[in-house]
Amino acid sequence: AREYLIRIASSLRNGLLPNTTLDENTTNYEAADAPLWLPIAAYHFVRATGDYAFVREHLWNALQTIVRAYLHGTKYNITVDTDGLVTAGAPGTALTWMDAKTNNTIFTQRAGKAVEINALWYNTLKIMEHFAIHFHDSNQQYTNLATRTHDAFTTKFWNPKMQCLYDTITPHGPDHSI
Repeated sequence: AREYLIRIASSLRNGLLPNTTLDENTTNYEAADAPLWLPIAAYHFVRATGDYAFVREHLWNALQTIVRAYLHGTKYNITVDTDGLVTAGAPGTALTWMDAKTNNTIFTQRAGKAVEINALWYNTLKIMEHFAIHFHDSNQQYTNLATRTHDAFTTKFWNPKMQCLYDTITPHGPDHSI
């Protein structure tokens, strides 16, 4: 697990992690969710091993880089909006787990604020808060960001009519499809 986490963290490019690696020369960084899984993996690693020193030495910088990149914006217009929610989308890309495309035809274009990306973002912030407290780093920025994200998520994603979450919040409003 240690070797794998180090290898994944070393593939970080401008705040993004690869979604797929087809071969040693072809790596796909078109994913808004891939970087947000690294903090979760680090957290589960610590829960299983108790080895915070490993996370501090080998992963903490990468985890902080991911958060900073989302806050300042990455390739493919992945960024944290003023409400604290992650928005993503660029022409010709499918940035969520529903990333099926062929011949430049995207089957599930979900540009905007996808529900699962924002759940992962909130989880990332809470994990970062946890690690920052453990490492005696300033955790206030993560606490503030998590609170803002939580408040926006619960306000914007809840569909009271259908009693479920919206799939995506687009610039034109919420996507009611299930």
